[in-house]
Amino acid sequence: MDRRDIDWSVLRGSVVLLVITLVAGSVMVTASAYFKAEQEQAFQTEQRRFLSASRRYLSVDEEERLIREYLPRFEQLTAAGLIGEERRLQWLETLRRVKEELRLPSLQYSISPRGEYEPPDKLPRSDFEPYASAMELTAGLVHEADLFRLFDGLEKNAQGRFSVDSCSLSRRGRGDTPQPDEANLAASCRLLWITLRNPS
Repeated sequence: MDRRDIDWSVLRGSVVLLVITLVAGSVMVTASAYFKAEQEQAFQTEQRRFLSASRRYLSVDEEERLIREYLPRFEQLTAAGLIGEERRLQWLETLRRVKEELRLPSLQYSISPRGEYEPPDKLPRSDFEPYASAMELTAGLVHEADLFRLFDGLEKNAQGRFSVDSCSLSRRGRGDTPQPDEANLAASCRLLWITLRNPS
């Protein structure tokens, strides 16, 4: 059969329908590919949002756990005078009270301004920086045990933490026999009152 023998008038409708179907199919395939790409992009955006929200939620959960775990200790240290501002007046009142309780013959003291403190052992980095105020302490003691009682009274009653930086004892008085209610020994000590504060 020759192409010239084909009756195109009969096939015209079918050919037109085929062309329309092919064009519509191509448009649908192109549109579905575009729609799929858009949906994949939207899915990835939502997945990123979900992961970000999950991380924030887990971070808040972890922060809440840390607060529950460490807040009571932080409040204890703040109440004890280690964190925050110095409690100088309370230190001096404690010193006077301990002097009276121990019946020390004499006690003099002076405190230097607070400055940055470099501890002997390196501390891990944190928002809180160590500061120290040096207290020069001179005491007349009836007995050497009075010095330990003085430090013990300070440690138990003063709002703050201190370390004994240096201390020396020298004999005073007459002869080898200690005199009651007299300064038989002189103590000269340097205390460092340590505080932590957030400089920001």
